[in-house]
Amino acid sequence: MTSSAPPPRQVSSSLAPVGKLGFRGRQATPEERARIFDALFFEGERRTPYLQQFFVLMVLSSAIAAFGLANDSAAVVIGAMLVAPLMTPILGVAAAITEGWGRRAFESLLIVAAGALTGIAVGFAVGVLLPSLNTGLPLPGELLARTGPNFIDLFIALAAGAAAGFVAVRTEASGALPGVGIAVALVPPLATVGMTLGLGELGLAFGALLLFTTNLVAIVLAAGFVL
Repeated sequence: MTSSAPPPRQVSSSLAPVGKLGFRGRQATPEERARIFDALFFEGERRTPYLQQFFVLMVLSSAIAAFGLANDSAAVVIGAMLVAPLMTPILGVAAAITEGWGRRAFESLLIVAAGALTGIAVGFAVGVLLPSLNTGLPLPGELLARTGPNFIDLFIALAAGAAAGFVAVRTEASGALPGVGIAVALVPPLATVGMTLGLGELGLAFGALLLFTTNLVAIVLAAGFVL
């Protein structure tokens, strides 16, 4: 009696990629690309659990970042970057643009925007309520470091975006994604925006917001190019 091979995995028509996504020196198969996009887009019954997890981690990572900035602790700030969940929807924006999926790009961008507002709100609460920041003394160096973006920050974000795109298509390199999150500043600038707004430092808040926005655009562009 002969055994028949199992039927190939059916790819959801709603997630069937139509672009030129490359994979290990060749064009990826539909199954490989479906796996990649399943990790970046959460639709149907997967949407609500994903959003719940996203916002819980966003609140916690923003709180860790804010307290680390207030305590001038680089180690704590790095820990916040590891917990932060922003990289997945940002990669979702890059992948959706690459494939020409306007709706998915918009939805992923909405998640990023909502996460950014959450981070700013948490930072604002810490800035208003933490007594150590309202003493009239100079602000912590870790906080001030997120208020003056420069070209080096841009190059870091471009390299991190390229690395994130590379990791997205190579499962064997997925262990490098936390390192990408550490390399590029996402949640700490958001916490800085909120904290400096709470302290009435509008100029510093604008600088931190500019750092986050620049990093966001650079990551999307570089990751999209790699994808």
